[in-house]
Amino acid sequence: MSIGAHLSGGLDSSSVSCIAQSLLTQQKLPSLHTINIDTRLTSTDESTFVEAVVKQYHTQHHTVHPTADVLDAVLKINQLFDRPDHFIIPSSFHLSVSIKAKQLGCDCLLTGHDGDSVI
Repeated sequence: MSIGAHLSGGLDSSSVSCIAQSLLTQQKLPSLHTINIDTRLTSTDESTFVEAVVKQYHTQHHTVHPTADVLDAVLKINQLFDRPDHFIIPSSFHLSVSIKAKQLGCDCLLTGHDGDSVI
């Protein structure tokens, strides 16, 4: 079993990633694949927080960039889920993380999506 997590560096995705990695370690399963999106914008750079999680929990970390064609990403997400995108992160971000998770062979992709509403 291979599990991935979108790790943005925020509290929600960091919490999900840390708990998931802790559970995988306890069960002696392969480490979590964390996937971060590098937008190349200083205004959205949370890499310091991402690095802190990776350093503390020893995940298998990967960085991706948003897909270039936003319209294509919206259409692919719509096709995959049979409905319009409802994620808080843009389709071009979500699709790039999903593609990387598939390339890594992840059976499951965790997010911290909408954690504020859940809590």
